[in-house]
Amino acid sequence: MLTRTVFDSFAIATCGAVRSQSFAACDSELSDAALREINAHLHECAACRARLGADALFLRVVRAAAVASETAPHSLRERVALALHMRTTENAPA
Repeated sequence: MLTRTVFDSFAIATCGAVRSQSFAACDSELSDAALREINAHLHECAACRARLGADALFLRVVRAAAVASETAPHSLRERVALALHMRTTENAPA
């Protein structure tokens, strides 16, 4: 939930809310309403625009490095896939 401040009857996200939701915003994990509030704040706040831009760049660099790095051994990938499959089937509705 975003912390809000009311300005002219329009709820906008605060700097703290934008900082706490920055990575979720970069990953498109926010609701449309939350994203509208953040975008309204970003329109007015250069510091938060810069912060969101830096966070988006950070995520791109980390993801690029992860793709370029060595992959896990085949045996480990098989064990993880099996564990995820077992967990999924255990939680599946009967």
